Amino acid sequence: MSIWSPLPRKLQRPFVIAHRGLPEIALENTRRSYELALEAGTDTVETDVHVTADGRVVCLHDEDLLRVAGSDLRIQEVTIEEARAAFPALLEYETFLQMTGDMPVMIDTKGASVEDFQVIAGVTERASLTERIIFTAYTFELARAIRARFPEVAISIHANRGLDPLKMASEVKASCIRLLASDYVPDHIAKLHAQGYATIAVAAPLSSTRTSTSPDALREIAKLGIAAIITDRCDWAMETLAATDSNQA
Repeated sequence: MSIWSPLPRKLQRPFVIAHRGLPEIALENTRRSYELALEAGTDTVETDVHVTADGRVVCLHDEDLLRVAGSDLRIQEVTIEEARAAFPALLEYETFLQMTGDMPVMIDTKGASVEDFQVIAGVTERASLTERIIFTAYTFELARAIRARFPEVAISIHANRGLDPLKMASEVKASCIRLLASDYVPDHIAKLHAQGYATIAVAAPLSSTRTSTSPDALREIAKLGIAAIITDRCDWAMETLAATDSNQA
């Protein structure tokens, strides 16, 4: 049974998900970034995963190392040793799972193929941590592959434009829907909750939504009744939303 179903909630505030750790303070998806997020007291952390040419799963958002290390090496075309030579701070997924202890974690599969997901799944199974993981899926194909491999794991559906997230969520029995900024409408959110889905918003300039992570933005999102917030500043979120919760008590 997944600890993400239903989505964990603390007090009356949204659940805080540290987007790539604490990337405005330390380089995203690195050990230090996650250490800082854990020190800030975040409810959980999020990472992105890719598979190297020699089958190692690493925590990396982009398909190449250009933005984080100034190298145009594509992660799927190089070995872990070659990737580490260009980017010594590269964190392996297995290490990420170990360092997060018993904490719930969100794994963003990005554009992973079904074949790559099987590699990711193998690392997840060896760590015996499927009950605390939620996988984010962007396509029907990958969502189905996740559910076929893990009948009980939690799945979050990304509300990509051109797709029907509700249809996808229903088919694979997802527990959460990750919203686009255009979906931050109280009535829409209430309808999703009424259908049994938790909603996840993003307050992260680093994300594709380019949404603000300021305390004011976090407070506005919290007013919508969102179940969880993915944010680049989990430290601000924990402080801001704790104050919001105290005011509602």
